[in-house]
Amino acid sequence: MTTINVAGLSNLEHLFVLRNNISTLDLTGLDNLRWLWTDDNPISELDVHLLPSLETLFCRNNNLSELNLLPISNLTRIRCGDNQISHLDVNHFMNLNELQTEDNVIANINLDGLQNLTNLNISGNLITQLNVSQTGVRNLKCANNVNLTQIFASNGIVSAAGQFDFNTLPLLDFICIDEGEENAVAQSGYNPSAFVGSGADCQLSIEENVVEKTIAVIPNPVLDLVDVQIHYEATLFQIVDVSGKRILSAADKATVESAIIKLPAGLYFLRVYQDAESTTTRFIKL
Repeated sequence: MTTINVAGLSNLEHLFVLRNNISTLDLTGLDNLRWLWTDDNPISELDVHLLPSLETLFCRNNNLSELNLLPISNLTRIRCGDNQISHLDVNHFMNLNELQTEDNVIANINLDGLQNLTNLNISGNLITQLNVSQTGVRNLKCANNVNLTQIFASNGIVSAAGQFDFNTLPLLDFICIDEGEENAVAQSGYNPSAFVGSGADCQLSIEENVVEKTIAVIPNPVLDLVDVQIHYEATLFQIVDVSGKRILSAADKATVESAIIKLPAGLYFLRVYQDAESTTTRFIKL
């Protein structure tokens, strides 16, 4: 099926069009739609903000580069993996209990206040820091985030072994957990060089390390605009390619941003120094 006309069907509550060849979907007038399932279609735009009653959204493996979820507020389940989504606003969904957004290009996500969120899969993205401390997350998958350096998973809910997936996080250096989650971390596939803390040790490490170690290249991938975000005073910036060759050394952020825009397409590393200490993140230039 390549087309379907459902616009104006105001009594429609469930729409399942998965595994077709639909490229456009007009959702106007579907005021009572509660379930929308569009997996495995070449849909490049999904205007779900037109659906005030929507509770469940499954749109995996579409061609979405953005997903505007404002001003709807009733969503409890979102599965939008395998797209090219770079930004997602979800922290207004007070009833959200499942968020599966794996294999996108999300660099930052705010989950504060989502106390009903228990299942989170944000693997295969570009996030640098993940904070679920103000959520109800018990099942946490964040593997294959090559930029991720810090995970804050201490939320008063003790996850069991098998409920964390921290595989393939090469830059991970800090994990904050609840007491009793040591086995969950041990079986998560985490980078063993990362510091794992709980309780007072965790809080001390947060105070000392969180802000000063945070850097990000926004957006990532980069095309013709870039903002290098750092939260401390840097003394040196370096760009290195995948072969280890140093492309640039500079003392100011503006010079680095200008150089990034002019880079050929490819994968690069940005290394930021504060005196003798350095922090590294990866970015893609389109």
